Amino acid sequence: MNSGNFEGKSRYTIYLALSVIFLAALVILGWIFNIEILKSILPQYISMKFNTALCFILTGIALTIQWYNHTRYRTAVIAISLFVLLVAVVSYLQELLSADFGIDELFIRDIKATVNNEPFPGRMSPITSILFTLLNAGLLVLNVTGKRSYIIQYIFHLVTLISVIAVTGYIYNSPGLYTLSFLVSMALHTSIGFVILSVAASSLLPEYGLARVLMGKRVGNSMARRLLLQMTLAIFCMSYLRYYVHKNNLLSIEFSIALLTLSFIVISIFIIAEAAYRINLKDTKKQLAEEQFQLVVESAPNALLMANSKGIVVLANAQAEKIFGYRREDLLGNN
Repeated sequence: MNSGNFEGKSRYTIYLALSVIFLAALVILGWIFNIEILKSILPQYISMKFNTALCFILTGIALTIQWYNHTRYRTAVIAISLFVLLVAVVSYLQELLSADFGIDELFIRDIKATVNNEPFPGRMSPITSILFTLLNAGLLVLNVTGKRSYIIQYIFHLVTLISVIAVTGYIYNSPGLYTLSFLVSMALHTSIGFVILSVAASSLLPEYGLARVLMGKRVGNSMARRLLLQMTLAIFCMSYLRYYVHKNNLLSIEFSIALLTLSFIVISIFIIAEAAYRINLKDTKKQLAEEQFQLVVESAPNALLMANSKGIVVLANAQAEKIFGYRREDLLGNN
């Protein structure tokens, strides 16, 4: 694998990790000073629990440290990942056993949940526990073994997939998606936090999985990033418009579905056309560069030969024919 085809240490890893740390810090301030808007974004949404926010901050710190990829920092990443993993596993065990081990309100009391007679105030949802377990298990294996593996990358991708499903459930007001068959929902900003953190973790392994397609420096990688963004925005916008029309009974189901289908086709044509134009533009620039290079080689006053890694001549100019006494056809393709 040629590492030169990838951007390597992308600073987006740090930016994404710091954004989650900032989000979680605001939630913790909301718990300390009892500011509901910081805990739940909107009144009708459930709040991010204190332990969840704390685990987000610690995981974000671990990812930031991991970005530097220095052996002396590895112990810190292992310690943080182990702590978050322990908190997540214990939280999930409490849910499985219907028990209370005393960690849910270890740092701060969930007064609102107590007033509402919730069975376990302050407890992170089962989905949240599972995602923290997956994310930090991947970081732990990465640092303990020191091996970069596609399995670890697919663990990070799984976290991204589950959290994207949850965010989609909130967008379309479908509880079945953001609860994932659990009775306890995952908060909206918790879902968004997992999307950001898992993408940041995936960027640590640019040679595996979807990161291999999206983080490379080649034309195809650049085009894949652009197409992914454009298609995702188009799909969400058109699907939400279909949802809004159906919810408010503005059009019949048949007509709205037909309109949605036509809209997807038209938007896809425009996106594909733009992608083709950009690829052709890059191809034209490449051809011009090759032609200019050929002109420079041909006009050189000295004999010039170019060989590949196997020593096979792939280029010869007119001066090489004159000086060496061989025809260009005899030189090309020979050692």
